[in-house]
Amino acid sequence: MKNDLQNLTEDISRLYEDITQKAESLGQIDSITRLYDELQAQLQGISTEEVDLLQNQIKSTLEQIGRYQQKSRRHQDSEDDLEWP
Repeated sequence: MKNDLQNLTEDISRLYEDITQKAESLGQIDSITRLYDELQAQLQGISTEEVDLLQNQIKSTLEQIGRYQQKSRRHQDSEDDLEWP
């Protein structure tokens, strides 16, 4: 009887821990859901024109960086040519 009571107490304790962990994870899911809802609301305020404009600006910037890198490499190559006897 004493063993049965001890086993029952351990089972109840283990179940309580499981319930506590699940409740904590639900709290985390709830906060993630709230963040997702906030993001959706913010995204709805952005027009497709704004997205297109930003994409074009990013593309232009990346192209400028690419051209700068090419010029820099050419300049470095020409300096390397001058250093060789």
